[in-house]
Amino acid sequence: MEFTQKHAEEILGPCGFDRFIKFDEHGVWPKVERDLTMKAETELLRWRPARAYRELGAPEVDSVPMLPFPFTARHLAAFMLNGVGNLVADYYGQLGNEPYPESLNEIDPDSDARAAVIQAFAAYREAENIVGAPPLTLYEEADKLRRKYRIVNITANKKFGVGVARFMNNDDDAKLIEKRKMAVEATADIAARLDAANGAARVASERWLNTMVRELLQPAQSKSAPVEATISDDKKWTPKKLAELQAFRDVHRMKETEAHYGISGARIRKLLPSTKPKATPFAGLIHRAK
Repeated sequence: MEFTQKHAEEILGPCGFDRFIKFDEHGVWPKVERDLTMKAETELLRWRPARAYRELGAPEVDSVPMLPFPFTARHLAAFMLNGVGNLVADYYGQLGNEPYPESLNEIDPDSDARAAVIQAFAAYREAENIVGAPPLTLYEEADKLRRKYRIVNITANKKFGVGVARFMNNDDDAKLIEKRKMAVEATADIAARLDAANGAARVASERWLNTMVRELLQPAQSKSAPVEATISDDKKWTPKKLAELQAFRDVHRMKETEAHYGISGARIRKLLPSTKPKATPFAGLIHRAK
């Protein structure tokens, strides 16, 4: 079933995000301009599913709308995965569950726009059953390390007497620089672990998001080939990526590592020779391409 601009306006209208989006005959587009002083925020508000295809020879992302016209429920579900679309999803409910009846009541009961939202939530659940849940545990682990780092950093600053900013003369400046260096060295280990945890969470989240988009928009293609056949090892497994893989593997079972990185246990053991098998390969993994 296909839906039109009229249905999109009925779905998006009650959410109150007019300052972020605009409509034309081709679809829904970001209204927010890219701002380097707020790069993360504006790039998130400009996100669209086409970003999942930018390394696969697809058209330039700027030429593709966030939500095309006409659109299907699966297009709407892909739009709802991130950015402004995720704010729309939050308005209508929690992805993974049924939409809130009270939010659906904002849409004309005689319009197919209501069916579009219901079907989009169902499409999300179907795709998540195949791809797996988002890697929230990685962010939780990074958050725990962040809290621990904050405590260690405060303790180090107090120990070396650099926790309070003040005016300095030239002699004080040199002494405080040396003290700051010692405080940084005292927190180096936890800081490195935090960086690795944040990196692993970002990598897994981006892979999950891209795989969900492809599963929703091209499910047959997403299962057509294993990851190793679509990604160049020279391109993917840089020293930084290997360090992130190792950091993730150090605190997760093999099965979890396979699921998050989209490669087999055998491939992981080849990349990380010291890694010992802890579980059988994850059989339900679908194609994930960066």
